[in-house]
Amino acid sequence: MAKHKNPNRTASDHGKRLTLRQPATPVSPWRTERQTESLGVFQLINFEVTWDVIPDPNQDALPQDVQDRMPKLFDLVYRKPRHVVAELRELSVQYPQVLCLRNWLISALRGGSAADFAEALAIAQQLFQERPDYFFARLTLTDLYLEDAKIEKADELLFGTRMTLTELYPARSVFHFSEVRTWLYLCAKVKFIQGESEMAENFRHLLEKLEPDADAIRHLNKMMKDEEIGILARLAAGMRKLMRMPEVQAEHRKQRQQARKLMNKEASARKS
Repeated sequence: MAKHKNPNRTASDHGKRLTLRQPATPVSPWRTERQTESLGVFQLINFEVTWDVIPDPNQDALPQDVQDRMPKLFDLVYRKPRHVVAELRELSVQYPQVLCLRNWLISALRGGSAADFAEALAIAQQLFQERPDYFFARLTLTDLYLEDAKIEKADELLFGTRMTLTELYPARSVFHFSEVRTWLYLCAKVKFIQGESEMAENFRHLLEKLEPDADAIRHLNKMMKDEEIGILARLAAGMRKLMRMPEVQAEHRKQRQQARKLMNKEASARKS
């Protein structure tokens, strides 16, 4: 299903960074080192996945001091989100054309108070309304809807009448690794929550092919295992409840009495 292509030998260190597979450390696209070879791209169904940085002219046009600051901001969004909320608010207003700044602001806000989450959701909805072509606007809003238990809205954003990335974004044939990873994870999660376990497993399997040791894989596996344990626990509880019903207990007493009579009869027959 996956077909590797010739790597881009002039790419930045982003691809090499991803081979480290550091689950606790989000991969940053801002790298200053160079390398001789990247992971390149490979075919996945009807689109390509690349580990190389996808150029963003708006981002490249930022003042140099802001560009220099972005790797640190990206890191702090995940390590100390509250520390960068004010700065990201300011940068998002100052540079609205750089969409990732608003996406980072959403990430920094969502783990805070209920008011912070509401603000994050409002920003995500506005961002997707303004720029539905920005894939992470769709993905982030989907994730927030799932967190807010709005499963139908999440499903509509991911699928609707379209089931593939190239149907969602027909103008694109190449997607970044981080986009595809998040998309597959959310697709699997939505379908699992909706009870479509076979479809969920298909998405999980594709994600495992893309990045076998991803945190997302472990999270999905835990969800599925917990659900299996939950089903078994509910069955066991149901059986215990059933066993406590008077008519069931009476039937069990009758069966035990019949069993004892049969054993006594067999014992008497052996003695004679």
